Amino acid sequence: MNLTYECLECLRKQTLSTLKITKNINISASVIEKEIFSFLKDVKIEEKLSKEFQENLILSQKDKQSLQEILREFYTTKKLEGDFEIPPTLLAPLVYENIAKMIKDNSPYKQIKLQSIQKAREIKNQMLLKMPKSFQKNSLNLQEELEILKFGLSLAVLGNVIDYGAQESFDLENEARDILKLDFDKSKILLERLKIVKKLVYLADNAGENEFDEILISVFKKLNPSLEIFYLVRGEEIINDVTLEDLKVSNSKLFDLVNVRSSGVQSPGFIYGIANEESKKLFKECDLILSKGMGNFESLEKTAQNDGRIFFLFKVKCNVVARHINKNLGEFVLINYKRS
Repeated sequence: MNLTYECLECLRKQTLSTLKITKNINISASVIEKEIFSFLKDVKIEEKLSKEFQENLILSQKDKQSLQEILREFYTTKKLEGDFEIPPTLLAPLVYENIAKMIKDNSPYKQIKLQSIQKAREIKNQMLLKMPKSFQKNSLNLQEELEILKFGLSLAVLGNVIDYGAQESFDLENEARDILKLDFDKSKILLERLKIVKKLVYLADNAGENEFDEILISVFKKLNPSLEIFYLVRGEEIINDVTLEDLKVSNSKLFDLVNVRSSGVQSPGFIYGIANEESKKLFKECDLILSKGMGNFESLEKTAQNDGRIFFLFKVKCNVVARHINKNLGEFVLINYKRS
């Protein structure tokens, strides 16, 4: 997806949310503009947004080139090179690095993430009691396979409700009440692919969400016992996205289920150009990719247009994405662009 002026405004709102969470809400707007968003001084977001609103108002060529140069300099200092077409997630590391410097805390969401994991674990254990009985059978028919796959998808996408970087607030317990009523148009296609592939990359998203990912991964292994799965987490702290450290501290069962790896990515979405070499190799060589969360969608949507291996699973949490995929805010979706 391309960055829009609305995305830039969303980053500002995320910043205010982070400052509130970390008890730094008294920092003035002028200081925030100067210290965190100084790189946007020539973009004039308010002016662009105050005009008669245009849906998905893409950056002008001038603003795009200006931001590309800033990002190129930022990532070069980290000895990273990438595609500077600027998906919304590419700007986040620059913004959150500035926030960390201002509040003198590189991981402001650390405690919140651990609390999210604990809460998700409690709800996960309750939801596991609703696992279809067919999961215990040695041999499944097609209907039973689809039943357990939809159960796994529903629980995994429930975890995607947990997001402190989204436009809207969330209520995990409330969402859990109706989550099993979901249906997914692409689930049959995913099932067909799952049964024949050898290696799957699972792109993780938020802390807490990982607890529900365990269920979907268990379903994947039930449907294809020989499937090798690599679970890629963020390379550094960014908002409430899950890292290796989060999984270790919380004694995650994922280490017993799959190959857990750091992607090296410091963005709230998997961006191939700034991933570490192991993750690039895994991404390139795997047979199937399950991409969790809206940040991963924003980062990989263009790639997926020509890569049928990628399935996106997420809750629609912002208006830009909702309009882009013609869905309603709050919908749960499974997307795959493979042409039949």
